[in-house]
Amino acid sequence: MTLVFNQSIPAKKANKYHAKKVVVDGLTFDSQKEANRWQQLKLMQQAGLIKNLERQVPYPLAKVIDGTDYVVRTQGGGCMRYYADFRYYDVGRKKEVVEDVKGVDTDVSAIKRAIVKMFYNIDVEII
Repeated sequence: MTLVFNQSIPAKKANKYHAKKVVVDGLTFDSQKEANRWQQLKLMQQAGLIKNLERQVPYPLAKVIDGTDYVVRTQGGGCMRYYADFRYYDVGRKKEVVEDVKGVDTDVSAIKRAIVKMFYNIDVEII
């Protein structure tokens, strides 16, 4: 089964939610909110509250279930990926956490998170 989403967006189009890219620690973030969360998580890691902090973690939206390939494809035919803003191990909760920082949550983002839940059994936390 293949699902196709039309995600063709002109490269120079302004962000409709007015988010401005921000550079922190030599890394580019999609918004100030995401950059601020990065800085919080780095402090939490230094304090030993979390470990294995990663950013922009790809999850291919494809899985084989009972011998059937399920793939969400881009308009160009490639496998679509969901990129989680952050992933880390929370020492206190004793579990891996996947986060997405959102100023505005869109329908497409919600659909991708639902597919991640279905394929990977991961509940993405919205910050």
